[in-house]
Amino acid sequence: MAGIDTLLRAMLSARASDLHLTADQPPRIRVDGSMKNLGDQVIPRETLRKLLEEIAPANIWAEFVEAKDADFAYELPTLARFRANYFRDISGRGAVFR
Repeated sequence: MAGIDTLLRAMLSARASDLHLTADQPPRIRVDGSMKNLGDQVIPRETLRKLLEEIAPANIWAEFVEAKDADFAYELPTLARFRANYFRDISGRGAVFR
């Protein structure tokens, strides 16, 4: 499974505004208001947890574990800065990068 940086670069290449990650689903991007799969490989729950924990500052991850929601900024130097939202819903962990 590709890392978050690879997925964000693919999002930028597709001129998408958002990247949506949900456990046991393929990554999805929003292009011109429409949601599209970014490939067909699903992200298993444990893999998603590792991907999200890997890029979150420790205090943000702790907030997410406790409150089931957290917001922070993530940057690909020289490319873009993203607003990240981590959440838990009925499907499990998820994240949106804008």
